[in-house]
Amino acid sequence: MLQLIKATSTNGIWARLLQGWEKELKKHGAPKDWAKPFLEHATKIIADDDSRYSIFVACGGSKGAPRAPYDGFVHINFKLMKTSAAEIRLIWNRVAPRYQFEDLREQLGEVQATFISGAMDISSKHPKRPPIKMFLGNPADIAFGRNFALIISHITAMRIKAVVKGNWLHIS
Repeated sequence: MLQLIKATSTNGIWARLLQGWEKELKKHGAPKDWAKPFLEHATKIIADDDSRYSIFVACGGSKGAPRAPYDGFVHINFKLMKTSAAEIRLIWNRVAPRYQFEDLREQLGEVQATFISGAMDISSKHPKRPPIKMFLGNPADIAFGRNFALIISHITAMRIKAVVKGNWLHIS
């Protein structure tokens, strides 16, 4: 079971993710600059420590004690949180290099589900319980989003609604 933990400049989770991913790249003979623009931008976001956006890491471990594996990260943007138009947006995500080189389809769904459940947890702790939008950046993300929305639509006991509109999964 994975958990979603905010990466900060002091908790060291980002440095551990980068070290782990570097080992994965080496194992698979991939170039070190794999996903370099995303990793550099995420590093800058973490250093900025802005309350409007953050990087969250999907990792193993128990609550408050993150550990490997570091399966992915997501950029979460907190839009207009002090207004009635508040929303939590999962703007872009990256999964660990091993997902590019190994057949890990089943685990990929767990990483995506961790992003969503983490965002739902963040939303539930906010007084306005803002809706969530997750950007679906590729065909696998879109398929996941559609399946997620379909499953949610069949669970009548849940008070959650989910629908895919274009490349966005809307959860409220």
